[in-house]
Amino acid sequence: MEKNWEDALTSLKVGSSGGRPAVHKPLLVLMLIARAQSGKGNTVAYKDVADDLASAIQQFGGAKKANAALPFVHLQSEGFWKVREGEDEYKKSGKALKDAVGEVDARLWKELVSKPEMAKRVAKRLLEKYLPSDVRGQVTAKLGLKT
Repeated sequence: MEKNWEDALTSLKVGSSGGRPAVHKPLLVLMLIARAQSGKGNTVAYKDVADDLASAIQQFGGAKKANAALPFVHLQSEGFWKVREGEDEYKKSGKALKDAVGEVDARLWKELVSKPEMAKRVAKRLLEKYLPSDVRGQVTAKLGLKT
């Protein structure tokens, strides 16, 4: 049976913050979609996205301090993201992620890259489901999303 990637990407298991869905995982997924839209590969080093992800979490999630390590590691529970190197050490120290690399399932990545309308649709659904309407345009601009 073919996996329904759109549902997998837009039905994230998220916590809540201040009565609203936490934006940590959705922001990381939106960053990954933006990478696919710009033709980049399906692997991403933690050190290459940590600052931008933490900044986005802080700006759009209302957190005073943002920890990019949490969504980077916990997105694995969604079934389309794996973290290599440093995964076990993370339980002891977030610093162990400095050499970690996340990887999107190759079949999903192929869909995102070869079907730009699907990527736009998923991005729009994520924005509508997890982010307040007054910041969606800012998120799109900050992450470089095409919607």
